[in-house]
Amino acid sequence: MRYITVKKDCSVMINIPGYSIIRTVYEDSYLLVAFAALEQTSKQVLLKIVKSGRSTTIENAKLIHEFNFLSELDMKGLLKPTSYMNFKNVMVLEYEPIYASTLRDYWSMVAVTPDMYIHIMKNVVTRLQELHDRQVLHLNIRPDTLLIQRHTDEVFLTGFGYAVQMNERKEQGQSSLEGNPVYMSPEQTGRMDYPVDVRSDIYSLGMAFYELFASRLPFKARGALDWAHAHLARQPVPLYETNQMVPPIISDIVMKMLAKNPDNRYPSMKAVLEQLGEHTLLENGNGSAAREKWRINASGGNDPPNTGLPMHTKDITFSRGDHHVQAQRTTLVVTDNIVSYPQVLDLAAIVQASEIFADHMNGEQIAEQFMKLIIQNAGAQRGLLIIPSHNQWYVNIEAKLESHAIVSSLQHIPIDTYPYIRRELVAGALQDKMIMQAAETREASLAAGSKISGTALCMPIVSRNEVHALLYMENLLTTEYFAAERFHVINNLASQALFVLKSRSSAFAVGAQHDNDRVMELDGQAEVQRALTTREQEVLKLVSEGLSNKEIAATLTVTSETVKTHLKNIFEKLKVDRRMKAAAIAKTIGLLDEEERR
Repeated sequence: MRYITVKKDCSVMINIPGYSIIRTVYEDSYLLVAFAALEQTSKQVLLKIVKSGRSTTIENAKLIHEFNFLSELDMKGLLKPTSYMNFKNVMVLEYEPIYASTLRDYWSMVAVTPDMYIHIMKNVVTRLQELHDRQVLHLNIRPDTLLIQRHTDEVFLTGFGYAVQMNERKEQGQSSLEGNPVYMSPEQTGRMDYPVDVRSDIYSLGMAFYELFASRLPFKARGALDWAHAHLARQPVPLYETNQMVPPIISDIVMKMLAKNPDNRYPSMKAVLEQLGEHTLLENGNGSAAREKWRINASGGNDPPNTGLPMHTKDITFSRGDHHVQAQRTTLVVTDNIVSYPQVLDLAAIVQASEIFADHMNGEQIAEQFMKLIIQNAGAQRGLLIIPSHNQWYVNIEAKLESHAIVSSLQHIPIDTYPYIRRELVAGALQDKMIMQAAETREASLAAGSKISGTALCMPIVSRNEVHALLYMENLLTTEYFAAERFHVINNLASQALFVLKSRSSAFAVGAQHDNDRVMELDGQAEVQRALTTREQEVLKLVSEGLSNKEIAATLTVTSETVKTHLKNIFEKLKVDRRMKAAAIAKTIGLLDEEERR
């Protein structure tokens, strides 16, 4: 779904007391932005109005956060609300009017030429650097939250529904339950051991620039979990190959902003601005020395960038032979309350796991689908399920990313003859019954003598102190380890794949459809995430629309006490403690059956 601007008289569509709506300037599935006049003074203002629907509760919370957050932020170039009101369960923010277009609309209205690229990029990056100088992370950068005035080229920022102070982010961790998965950085998914900092905004801006310059997004995906995997495991086509009007140097800047590993991106918006300045020197013909300096900077040089940020540190490693391997233990304890977006993605994987059983497949087909889901949830490019048979270990299922799609196949190949398996990781996992992972370096297939570096992991599937299988995964786009916080869900999904593969029975699949446990483990302990009943889904949808308990009771013709009971059950099943959290989770994992953002 693409955001569109509708310019028309909308007074018949919406009526806000005290205002006369003049025309709509921006509209999407969740918000309406319109010019309006105060009826008493005829003063013209700008209104941002939450649409009534199944995202009302979430959007209301975002607008309240935006109002409170921006009221404390003193900075030019912000679309700052001056007041807010609650009208029929929806929030309305009032702004001093700024006659500007979103960057998306500007691109469609103005013939943006290559010589304008640098000018626009500099203005946007400068404004975001000013924001970062005030220790603020935007965390919602996209072509629709960047505004530009056509007559001045001045840039304004909006969409502060997820913004945080940097020190608060460090204290609270990844607290956002709902975000825009299309522009979200890899580290925001919680699948990498990296903090969320200014480089996350740089990645999101790279996504926005790529989309504008190429007239398409760098990835195709559907749903939050699929987008998370795209950001982690799929490599975008170089920008200049999608639009030959884009100078290769500009393409290199955008591609560096989109590096999977935050250490390989620019360390700050200021560094991006300096790189754009180097491009200006090249355009002015200031010699080969400047060009060589630009080439080294754009490629990252031979040394890690000096980010001015705390360098990422790894856990203590121990040596096994000539290899340094990290060992980690994982428990199968479920987090009591869902408080972060990475946990919401985990829940989305659990929901998809329950849906796999309902697709009337045999055991082997179910196991293959689980392996695909494991790769997607872990952010891996390849995964193997390795099972013992007659004192020999065999690769039984391979799932891998191929041409931007995850494919799987049943196999029966001894691991001794299987290519690209780190034998020391397998040996360590079997001997110590611990998760083993290490950096992986391999010859690149496209360039002679070049190498690619990534991460390999081997996870033992243990039941009653016995290793029943091994899950082997790799991602060759980042040298950082898979995040340990995700291991318990990955282990559960791998246990499911092993269980159904060993059953090799279509009767099992039919029986599993009626099992209410979303994730079963070999030892019988389960993460019980029972499906919401039809009535609970109805209540949750009305909660998402912003209705009170009394209004829900009237709509469903039940008592308020009955609604409270349903809400208690919903909170327990979704592991949340507030209505907004329940609505955010339901939206992300698709329980509201609502049109996706893209």
